[in-house]
Amino acid sequence: MNPYAQAALLGVVQGLTEFLPVSSSGHLILFGADEKSGGLLGVMVLHAASLLALAVVFRRDILALFLPRPAWRTLGLLAAATLPVGVIGLLFESRIDAMFAQRDAGALAVVGCGLIATGIALALSDLFGPKEAAGAMRPWKALVMGLAQAVAILPGVSRSGSTISSGLATHMPRAEAVRWSFLLALPAVGGATLLKVVKAVKLGEVAPWGPLGVGFAICFIVSFLALRVLMAAVKRRRFWYFALYTIPAGGVAMAMAFAKS
Repeated sequence: MNPYAQAALLGVVQGLTEFLPVSSSGHLILFGADEKSGGLLGVMVLHAASLLALAVVFRRDILALFLPRPAWRTLGLLAAATLPVGVIGLLFESRIDAMFAQRDAGALAVVGCGLIATGIALALSDLFGPKEAAGAMRPWKALVMGLAQAVAILPGVSRSGSTISSGLATHMPRAEAVRWSFLLALPAVGGATLLKVVKAVKLGEVAPWGPLGVGFAICFIVSFLALRVLMAAVKRRRFWYFALYTIPAGGVAMAMAFAKS
């Protein structure tokens, strides 16, 4: 495939799947995100585009963390909730990267199981209604969402799906569950992007800037729109609709794994 067309395709895939609860990492494996797709630099650029879209959509919430004065309690909860994914990411980074590189039956099976599990969580999520006033975030709820985010390091498990579903399961207000899910995404996605930059520099990768620029622009636009769609779906109790896609997609991944075994 033409490098520009491939970069555009991966930009659309990343933009749709990074924030919609369908697992970006799982889909990048299914679509074959390897060294032919831009390698580490390609994955890093796509994540940076998604991160920028997230910062634009939640700019007021981000500024409120520091202005007019630092919100130390919220920052502390975010730091504590981010710790699990940081530890697990460092411990299992090489194994996750191997899944992207190999795309073998085992990797596809992990993706399939993750997508099906995500679908089940999404299907159950709208059964949980908000029972507490906004602003009632507690340390144990932050920890639950942090652990859910750590589980989502597995390809196929959606980060947004797992964190929002876990937030709703603890009876957080719907808007708060979305807000905290994406505040948690900032250090998680930012940290993952930084690690990819460091690794790419060490490996001396050459950047195909033309295709990467196209992928970045498309990924930013699609990520921005996907965030808006997700926020509307959660607010209107339509979060479970995404299970209608993730469960069949998981079945397809399992079939692909069986075919390769």
